[in-house]
Amino acid sequence: MVCLAAVLLLGAGRLHAQDTEYKATPVTISRDKVRENGKLYYSHVVLERQTLFSIAKAYGVSIQDIYDANPTLKLETEGLKTYQILHIPYVENAPGAESQAPAQAAPADKTVSVPAAQPGDYTIHTVKWYEDLGAIAKKYGVTKEAIMRANGMTSPQVTRKQKLRIPPAGVDIAEEVPVAPVEDIAEAEEQEEDKPKNIFETIGEAISEKADEFLYAGKKDITAALILPFNAAKSPNENNLEFYSGVLMAARDLKSEGINVDLSVYDAVGGNIPVTADKLGSCDVVIGPISTADLSGTLKISPSGTPIVSPLEPKAVELARVYNNLIQAPSSAENQSEDLVDWLAEECRPGDRIVLLVEKNATRTAAANVIVEKMQQSGLQYSTITYGPLEGRNLSNSIESPSSGNSIRLIVASESEAFVNDVVRNANRLALRNNRRDNVVLYSLSKIRSFDTIEVEYLHNVNLHVSISYFVDYDSPAVQRFLLKYRALFNAEPGPFAFQGYDTAYNFIKMGSKYGRRWPDKLDGESMHGLQSNFNFDRRGGHVNKAVRRIVYGQDFSIRLVN
Repeated sequence: MVCLAAVLLLGAGRLHAQDTEYKATPVTISRDKVRENGKLYYSHVVLERQTLFSIAKAYGVSIQDIYDANPTLKLETEGLKTYQILHIPYVENAPGAESQAPAQAAPADKTVSVPAAQPGDYTIHTVKWYEDLGAIAKKYGVTKEAIMRANGMTSPQVTRKQKLRIPPAGVDIAEEVPVAPVEDIAEAEEQEEDKPKNIFETIGEAISEKADEFLYAGKKDITAALILPFNAAKSPNENNLEFYSGVLMAARDLKSEGINVDLSVYDAVGGNIPVTADKLGSCDVVIGPISTADLSGTLKISPSGTPIVSPLEPKAVELARVYNNLIQAPSSAENQSEDLVDWLAEECRPGDRIVLLVEKNATRTAAANVIVEKMQQSGLQYSTITYGPLEGRNLSNSIESPSSGNSIRLIVASESEAFVNDVVRNANRLALRNNRRDNVVLYSLSKIRSFDTIEVEYLHNVNLHVSISYFVDYDSPAVQRFLLKYRALFNAEPGPFAFQGYDTAYNFIKMGSKYGRRWPDKLDGESMHGLQSNFNFDRRGGHVNKAVRRIVYGQDFSIRLVN
């Protein structure tokens, strides 16, 4: 029944995208400067279609000068990436240098010693709707990097009414800047609020409030598009039809909340993108396509203000560095690895023993590599055991037990079934020894759940902890309601693609209804919990989901969602 409904509703019209003309992006001399090791540099953000040649020419330097100033970026081998921040050597006679150079700039071969800022030295600035970090930095005569360091920011993105600590002009951003205690910030905010405002400030604040209401005004009628490779004319793809059924369920629930969804559906079979740029431009939300290649093709023809949601392909995360209108919904395997180490660090107690298990002479996956690197950076005290699957017969004997009452925490950096199977076997033996099942905890990558050769009982004995992108908690009332409605509507059981279709459509269409067409601006800091997925976004040009779900295998043979 799902297939029939989907095929009937697969909208018409295979429309061809118009060719777009390639135009180079002009290079504007940056107003932001930084000083490192006594040398002055421009801080230039690379825009799409800018080249090393055009950047070097604009700043009056050579390409080799840029290579030398940015050794960690590996520009010679990896080239430019959109939204990279380049250090461009400041040249006295370069274009724009005379008008933009700071008065009495320090000689490039001398280090300027600047005293560190004290908490009371900071100015507290409340971000206005029209301001970005560059404008704020210019207003106070400091660099964007100095503001970011003073506020512990990892991205230059700011939001309206955000409170920023502004360090004194001249603070050396190469040094750590002390962060003002919370009470100092609260006191400064009170002083700022108590300070009398002139008529221009009052009018400006009123205008900013109205502008924000206008720019992010909610709407009840949402235009959405779903672009998936259904292959409806031949052999319909069951997974994609199931995803579509989840989208229909979301539209149905949103309708009951007073949100009307005008949904157009397109069959992007064989790499064909059957939708025009004009049609994409009219949409508040576009979901799909799936593959990185199809997403790239859609992004190339879509207007820059059209939000395109990548629904299923984790590897499409790289496109978010290039296209600022991409929303990457699936969380990457690397995010799962980082969260797994964070989880271990959160649970570790004094006296616990931590062991990192690595397969000998094996090529590690990217996710396994992140575990190794993250452990090295974590500051945790741990030992590493490296061995092959055939060498682990007595591994459990070589793991030193902690004192009574403390835990042995094992984390495995591998996605090899043979090796992980051997780790689980040894961990189980360790757990059963002297009835220590409460004190042995195994942290593993999510692929462990697909290995058929592992005894499931062992996973429960070792209190398996897994960070995972997708997990359905069937005890959740929201999931139970979804199951009943899905069965009644489609006379079938929903699979993981149905849950993902629902989560993707429901959450992003609701964002569009809440904030209007510019809803992606509000994704930073917005935490969303779906039936199967969590959403929490970082800005990397586009938006990238960093949220995962944590599950624990209990000794009562339960599998519990713990976040």
